[in-house]
Amino acid sequence: MKLIFLLIISASMVIEGLANSDGYLKGGDGCKITCMLSNKCDGMCKIYGGSSGSCSGIACWCKNIPEKHIWKPETNTCGGKKMILTVIII
Repeated sequence: MKLIFLLIISASMVIEGLANSDGYLKGGDGCKITCMLSNKCDGMCKIYGGSSGSCSGIACWCKNIPEKHIWKPETNTCGGKKMILTVIII
């Protein structure tokens, strides 16, 4: 019984690691990869396992890229530390 439970947990971890999503491409320093030309983004996204990419604002937006390469505000490590976003409502 314990072996079956362990196999189910292991399989779910593997499946989670294979999930792809859309999002901003994260560089090795934890920051979004900036862009000026969308053709640079398409190539960069494909290098990191995405299906395509384009320049959105000033950062590369990738389609179908592995989760580990997606920049997310809640796990932001840009600049070597976690950034905290403060919103002031007046």
